[in-house]
Amino acid sequence: MTATDIIERTDVLFPNVFPFPMKARWLFRLDKEISLDFLSRYGEEKELPEGEMQSPQRELLLGEEFSDIYISYLTMKMELHSGNITGYLNCASLYNSAYLSFMQYFNRTHLCPGARINID
Repeated sequence: MTATDIIERTDVLFPNVFPFPMKARWLFRLDKEISLDFLSRYGEEKELPEGEMQSPQRELLLGEEFSDIYISYLTMKMELHSGNITGYLNCASLYNSAYLSFMQYFNRTHLCPGARINID
């Protein structure tokens, strides 16, 4: 799943005037945040070169099953920058819910380095 795929889907669901490069940068920042703040805890931090930030065909970190995270993040940013605080809060709630679902799934399916499992 690429940045272009997500941006096109978001634009269909939420028509807007924000330029493509701005939305691509927002997605890059989200991927960087996911990598540094979450995946690094599991030793799975991904190196995201700054030069790839503008690449429309750049593969995003999370798979298709977590595309709601990206879509709700973009709509949240657009609502914020449009000055629609109510819309922003609604989108933030959707984003937080989708991100929490991803974290719970990842915690269930990955083992943190140094973790010990005790089976009694």
